[in-house]
Amino acid sequence: MRGAAAIAVGVALLVAAPAHACVRTVFTETLGKPLSKRAQARFDAQVAKQIATERLTRIAAEVREGRVDVAVGLADMLIPNVRAVRIWQNSCGDSNEYDTLGSAKNLWDGSEFDGTELEGLDPETNGAYYRRIGYNPGACNVEFRASFAALLRARVRPEVLDQAYIALAFDRGDGSYYRYYDFVGEKREPPVKLHGDFSSARAKRTPMWKVLDPQGSVGRAVDEFWASVGPRMADDGFVCPRMRAGFFNSREAWLAELRKRPDYQRLVREAAQRRAMRGQPALKETGK
Repeated sequence: MRGAAAIAVGVALLVAAPAHACVRTVFTETLGKPLSKRAQARFDAQVAKQIATERLTRIAAEVREGRVDVAVGLADMLIPNVRAVRIWQNSCGDSNEYDTLGSAKNLWDGSEFDGTELEGLDPETNGAYYRRIGYNPGACNVEFRASFAALLRARVRPEVLDQAYIALAFDRGDGSYYRYYDFVGEKREPPVKLHGDFSSARAKRTPMWKVLDPQGSVGRAVDEFWASVGPRMADDGFVCPRMRAGFFNSREAWLAELRKRPDYQRLVREAAQRRAMRGQPALKETGK
């Protein structure tokens, strides 16, 4: 059980607070004589508040009962994707990636065999040979965020993490993948900036700002995390070493299997011909 009293106070404050993310309109109908516009507005507001209270109560219960890892949840909301993934977006503006820098890396873009004797193999005509070792940018993002979650646990008190998660999860909305920080420049590397306008006095009184304030414990953890990253964001070995190691292990296992197949020499010749057309040197087998 978590800090029930602190969570209850947070719930009461959040229900009355303006949302920072997308606001979904609640449509209601009443039976009998039509209500006046003012009465209908009051009724709609009551229904919307009831829905918000129920959602917030559910989020708080998940935290109180330990059914959610709040550090992991906060990492998902605070750390933008460091590797591009395919973007979906609905009519309310919810998206799984607000930073649209670059394009998503295809699962089979032809680079999976780079550095091996099959580098240069055409993925369009040999797609079946690529599908076993597709690069997984989503797994890289998850691994990178896990390191931030570990920092949160080390730097921020559990009760503060609980309240921060409740505030941001409620603000972000059900089913949304809204993230609160964007990269500043043209690359997926620090620095980052808050997504949204928190410059007004009213915005800085909201529960969301209390979480994201750079002077608060969560905001300081964000700054510390990006300062520790430095200029190594392009290196998968630094950003997501487990994903990278898993990729190379699965590739070597797949190559070992391919080398036993009757069509292996054909694949090697085709790859060599395509490399020669690009002026690249011959490559040796990567296995021992």
